Amino acid sequence: MCAIRLFKLLKENQSRIEQKGYELFAQDLVGITFSLWRAVFLADKKWERAVSLESAIQFFETLIADNAINYPQDKKFNEWTFNYYTNNVRYAFLHLEEGWKKFVPKWHSKDRPPEERWEYGQNHLEQTIEKFAEDLSARL
Repeated sequence: MCAIRLFKLLKENQSRIEQKGYELFAQDLVGITFSLWRAVFLADKKWERAVSLESAIQFFETLIADNAINYPQDKKFNEWTFNYYTNNVRYAFLHLEEGWKKFVPKWHSKDRPPEERWEYGQNHLEQTIEKFAEDLSARL
């Protein structure tokens, strides 16, 4: 649902986004949305660093051997790929927090189980999109 809301927001407000210089912010939101979209299907994982490291090594071996990674490989190595996508979300929000405080709530870093980590990122995205939408509609 969040992805659809962001898509519509971007499509309906493209010229306003460009006029206000929000293009890079909007593109970062697409990246965050993609990472969360991918991660939600990978959250059924153990919460063990050694298992994640083994998964990372196997992922890397597949990448080198086949020069291709698609969803089946994401799923097979979810012990690591889930971390990859949710880390992308965290890093993107921490970066956006610096220049876009009016849209992005403060990110509170802590160890979270996988499903809780995904939910935290998703809630953060929903709040950010809401503030972004309010800003765009206020400028009509």
